[in-house]
Amino acid sequence: MRAALGATWQKRGYWRDSEEDYLAANYPTKTPVVEIARTLGRSVSAIRAKARTLGLYRKARTIEGLPSQALTPPAQPRPSAPTIPAGATAFFMVPRTRKGRAIWSNEAIDNLASFWSRLYSPVCIAKLLGLKPSAVSEAARRAGLPNRAGLKLVQTAPAGDPFSIPESPIIASEMVRKICRVRQTVFFVRPKHKRSEHISIQGRSFLLSRASSVMGHA
Repeated sequence: MRAALGATWQKRGYWRDSEEDYLAANYPTKTPVVEIARTLGRSVSAIRAKARTLGLYRKARTIEGLPSQALTPPAQPRPSAPTIPAGATAFFMVPRTRKGRAIWSNEAIDNLASFWSRLYSPVCIAKLLGLKPSAVSEAARRAGLPNRAGLKLVQTAPAGDPFSIPESPIIASEMVRKICRVRQTVFFVRPKHKRSEHISIQGRSFLLSRASSVMGHA
């Protein structure tokens, strides 16, 4: 039917950094979601789902008094070199490789967990760590940090000391710090799993890939 109508069908799954930046800048404003979806070439449900992942909200109390921003299509090509978001604090910056990939040391994971327990949104954490929101969300998943759905997230860190905001007792109680026996990296588990889980998500992936490699050579 699509071919008969002459329509072109393009599967959109991967989010570019420029698209995430555009969504983070326009979603909390009064810009209609339909217009944002049309500009990005995605469905309204995809826009709302990505906004939830990035911790973006459109509640009236957060957008009151903000002017509606003009719609300008985001730049399509991915930048060749990583860019540092405005407001990033050098003290918390996550180190990078020469190719721009983040190096998640144990110190960086601990900082991420500390910000996560204080209910900072992925967008806010990304500014503190000098990363993209998608990188923060993925690192939180790999580190085993708990889901914060239904909790009000902090969109802006206080100037000077981001640790001045107290931890959420709900989230902090669900985070037990451990060291992966395979990768020797920090990860977190729920209290009920602290005696049974000793390998992180990355550690399990490493073991699976090594097992597959051994079976392939057998």
